[in-house]
Order: sequence, then structure tokens, then C-alpha cells
Amino acid sequence: MDMIAEYPAMNGPYASDDVDDPRLTDYTLGESIIYAAFPSSEAESAHKAAFRLALEHNVGFFAVSKDGSISTPSVQ
Repeated sequence: MDMIAEYPAMNGPYASDDVDDPRLTDYTLGESIIYAAFPSSEAESAHKAAFRLALEHNVGFFAVSKDGSISTPSVQ
């Protein structure tokens, strides 16, 4: 929900009504993963926000489209 506050969902129960918002993001949730597809224009700031929130919530982070790095709560 913290990420949706910064990068609104483009669909689903928390979808934004503002279809022209350049920060709209496509989220996919699994049992132990959240995948977010951000607009390329927001890639750098979204990456920073996602990493910051992963640290804050003590969960792992996989920078799949950036450099492939993996950060876990025990290895920062």
C-alpha cells in the first residue's frame, strides 16, 4: 500500500481513477512476491522508492530490470 501511494495501481481494487497519471503502475501479486511494472519515464525514481520501501518493510528486493542485484534483509 505504501508503494501504491507513490505509484498508483493501473488496475484492480486499488486502481486509480486518473488514467492520465504518468506514474500508473501495473502490479502483480503472488504468494511471496510483488512485481511492479513502472513506466520507463519513472524507472529511476520508482526503483529508489521500491528499494527504500523494501528496506523499511524488511523484505528482499530484486532489481530485475536495472542491474539484476538482489538485496535481502540480512545482506544490505
